[in-house]
Amino acid sequence: MSYILLPYPILPKIPSSLLEDIGLCHELHLQLHSQYGEQGRRTRQSTKLISEEILKPWRTIWLERWSKDEAKLATIFDWLSTATFIEVIHNIPVLDALNVFLSIQVLVSYGNLDLAYQELVVVQRFIALQSSDHQHNLALDMINSVDDELDNADSDIDSDTDSDTDSDTDSDTDSKYTDSDKGNESDSDSDYQNLRFTPQKNKQKPTPSPGISHKFSHLEQCQAWHQVLRDNLLVLSNDSSALEALSASNFEVSQRQVAITIQSMKKTRRSTYRQHNFIQAVIQSGLSATIVKLSNPQYIFLHSQNPHHHRLLRLYGFNLVLGNLLDRWTPASWLTEAENYLEQNPPAIFNKGNEMEMKTGKDLFQALQHNPRLIPNISNPAAIFFLCSLENFESAWERWLACSLDAAGYNVSNTDVKMLYRRSIEYLVRLNQNDHNWSRVRESWDGILILIIERTLNLRLLLNQIDDETHSPSIHHCTSCKDQPPECRCVQRVDVVLNESPEFIEEWEGVGITMVPEGDRMRPRQGRKASCANHITHPNNIGPKGLRRIAADDKVLHRCGKQIYLFYASGKLCDFVWYEAFSRGKDKVWERLVKYSQTPLGVQPVIRGAKFGYWTSGQMIPFGAREPSGGRRADHYTFYKGITGETYEGVCIMFEQAEISAIILQTARAVHPDIVRKIKSQSALCEKVGLSGLNLFNCSGYTAPQHKDNDFCVEC
Repeated sequence: MSYILLPYPILPKIPSSLLEDIGLCHELHLQLHSQYGEQGRRTRQSTKLISEEILKPWRTIWLERWSKDEAKLATIFDWLSTATFIEVIHNIPVLDALNVFLSIQVLVSYGNLDLAYQELVVVQRFIALQSSDHQHNLALDMINSVDDELDNADSDIDSDTDSDTDSDTDSDTDSKYTDSDKGNESDSDSDYQNLRFTPQKNKQKPTPSPGISHKFSHLEQCQAWHQVLRDNLLVLSNDSSALEALSASNFEVSQRQVAITIQSMKKTRRSTYRQHNFIQAVIQSGLSATIVKLSNPQYIFLHSQNPHHHRLLRLYGFNLVLGNLLDRWTPASWLTEAENYLEQNPPAIFNKGNEMEMKTGKDLFQALQHNPRLIPNISNPAAIFFLCSLENFESAWERWLACSLDAAGYNVSNTDVKMLYRRSIEYLVRLNQNDHNWSRVRESWDGILILIIERTLNLRLLLNQIDDETHSPSIHHCTSCKDQPPECRCVQRVDVVLNESPEFIEEWEGVGITMVPEGDRMRPRQGRKASCANHITHPNNIGPKGLRRIAADDKVLHRCGKQIYLFYASGKLCDFVWYEAFSRGKDKVWERLVKYSQTPLGVQPVIRGAKFGYWTSGQMIPFGAREPSGGRRADHYTFYKGITGETYEGVCIMFEQAEISAIILQTARAVHPDIVRKIKSQSALCEKVGLSGLNLFNCSGYTAPQHKDNDFCVEC
């Protein structure tokens, strides 16, 4: 019996014959809670002793009552069998079964469903491991070995200390992972620790299968990886009831198995994957063929009816991660031979025999109408921005759109991508301008697709509005102040010099700057050691002449409606500050920014490092994609948790943030076009929020010490 093939446990309804007992059981346990609380919690040891002493007579009452009632005893065994999908009565002693049933019912009564499910998982696994056919189950042995090995590595200790481990194994990301299932033991959790089911270990070791040693061979290991990836990521089903059966619980099981497997594969040492027998094992086990299927761009469309697979793809990016692993494991000589062969024999990327054309905007949107899942908005929320610009469309075409259309039966081998995009936008504009036609479209097309189209058209109108407001001649040639002296005009040039003197850097590096009088200055947060804070000084004390203050002049703002400082270094514009950059009034940019800033994003605030902890207050909430930070098993570059493109609310929030990003960049382009081009170029490969790959940060009451982030590209 294979534990990994069993469905995730469920919590069936309590039979009517047991409802009265369960209710009374809960009442007595509440009384114990009260008594337990009065005795206090002095130490972890005393907590455990008090809890065991109180629970012992409470358990005895119910164990004796149910063990003597054959009808209720049979009902309890039936309930456990239904919950675990295993026949329990012949596999667990009666007292153990009653104990676990009692524990689960108390946990459920307190609403602690996660722990209740964990109890059932322990029982299910225990029975599966005790089954007589376990010794013949090679796959189960290998999976459990990987599971146990990686669980031991989850407690912030990287067990892989081999000197041959190289830096490209991503171990620095995964080794920092702490399993959330284990969590931090809070006071409330300790109340339930003595309810947990702990089966006695079988002292008799199972007889190993022939040829199986404690350390699995490369072939056995690759077969285990192959089985998990195949069963969780490649099994297709056109049965709607089967898809519905993939509940949240089933998804959690698959999520854990896939994460453990990818993490294990990423930890493979260079000294291992350079061995010939390991390479042969990858091929013979079918692992390499499975990775090729998962890395195929058509995978997204072929599995479009299974959101289960798409959510796993969102979490782990296995198409790119596993493809990169297979590339790393492949000997360099094989790669060279393959490249030479492909140069001489170019493969046909698309099926030229597909009969449906893809030439016009109508062709594209008929395809999207019939196949809404062509847009992989579950696995990649940024896919909803594919129509926002030609650059976005070309990127989507290369990454997923062309391959998905090809898999859907459309001939894309000779499609002019730029022409298709231009015709698609023209088609949408004409369609949207005709109220009668658009109302018919809204009734017949997929709702998410309609929302994406409408928000895309709104974004394009916004860009035109910003261009009209910010790219007028008055920005650089203001008629209101043209007769004023240079220092009083609304656009001023400021020449700056970077002081790279070692003496200057040694004296002032790390010093805080503020104009606030010493008595009114912000203090470190409560509980922090003030001695850890850096020295703080007035800007006039830095350098021989002090620092020049750059600030808005109310007179200039009232007269001209704006004020811009342009910073030049060695005759080249390097930065700028623009006060009152956004137009105010009904339906203007400023009001739009204020409205969008009040939308809850559903994303956790950024947690800054220890150096920021002394002074940081408020919240800074990110929006976009982030690098893996070790907080989740097999993590990878993906959107922050909470960002989604599969719901109406999620799509609206994403387009609101895209509009904020567009407003900032388009406004900046009016005075510094080079910096905007640089931003778009440097972030071209990042997941986009609208028109660029820059993340947004929404701040509320946020303060932090002045600092310089080591970001990939410049900021706005």
